[in-house]
Amino acid sequence: MNEERKQIPLLNSILIILHYALGYNFLYPRLLVYLYRNGYIGDGYLVQILIYVFMLVTTVLLAQDFIAYGIRKFMSDVSKNLMIVAKSIARMFLLTIPVSVIIYFISGLSTSSNQSMVDTLKQENMLYMIFASVIFAPIVEEMVFRGSIYNLCKKHVGKLWAMIIASFLFGFLHVYDSLLSGNYADLIYIFLYGGLGFIINMAYENSDSIICAILIHMLNNSLGLFL
Repeated sequence: MNEERKQIPLLNSILIILHYALGYNFLYPRLLVYLYRNGYIGDGYLVQILIYVFMLVTTVLLAQDFIAYGIRKFMSDVSKNLMIVAKSIARMFLLTIPVSVIIYFISGLSTSSNQSMVDTLKQENMLYMIFASVIFAPIVEEMVFRGSIYNLCKKHVGKLWAMIIASFLFGFLHVYDSLLSGNYADLIYIFLYGGLGFIINMAYENSDSIICAILIHMLNNSLGLFL
């Protein structure tokens, strides 16, 4: 008997979204800056990792049944789901090349501010970036954008529009720092990151396993980190 498709409970989804949107993007960074400037901490990377661990643990706890369901679905047909992961990575590669070329001809930008930040931070602390990019971001962001936002939207606007909304917000996440800093040319990368999010979303929908989405996200970030 097929197990009923499981989603994160409404209240837990809202808490996951708020925890990420307000905590990760506003509250925690400001707390970190305050503690560092006032001499309460000496190693900003260590405290940032502790914040990431706190967010990771709380997010996983809020989505634990959803994650367990995703693991069962993934293990029920490993070969099929690994093929979904592999095809999604190939699609990301095929998307990234032409979109990057188009962006370069339109804006003159050869890389996004987000990727430039990753390249800079990995020179300063590679272990930190491995944890942040390959472990924290794929798990937490998939709970936010696919597990919560996509599934909530799908109930009201259907699969396609839910994918578009979740992918747009995923893309916006990767460029909003540029918006705040006035680097408006970088906003064009919302199309690239949004497209990557759409591919991840299709993989999640086709596999009914958030584990597929997490693995794709992990592999994509690993390629961006190490290549």
